Amino acid sequence: MGEGAQVAAGAVPSDKINLRLLLVSGKKTDLLMNPTDTIETVCRTIASAWPVENIKILLRGKFLERPSTLASNSIATGDTTVVHLLVKNDAAPQAAAVKDSEKSMGCSCILL
Repeated sequence: MGEGAQVAAGAVPSDKINLRLLLVSGKKTDLLMNPTDTIETVCRTIASAWPVENIKILLRGKFLERPSTLASNSIATGDTTVVHLLVKNDAAPQAAAVKDSEKSMGCSCILL
């Protein structure tokens, strides 16, 4: 299981993978993981550290499948690998739907 620990520059153990996570917002952090950890494990580790949901991990232009391992995605041990995080927040579409429904539910009065 991945520790999710922070890594000092140049201090990646030879049997671990340092994932440098980049968000679109510019936030970044490093996670120290095992090569046998699945992408699902990485996503859970990220979700425990950041309040995000629906995480997708992008490596070299490819979305990584949740059941696959870091090693099966050809991520080298003993080194830092940069991955991009795409986070979809389900609350935004729901809020937009509420606003749209509020527009259509306007008040109408009939004067006789």
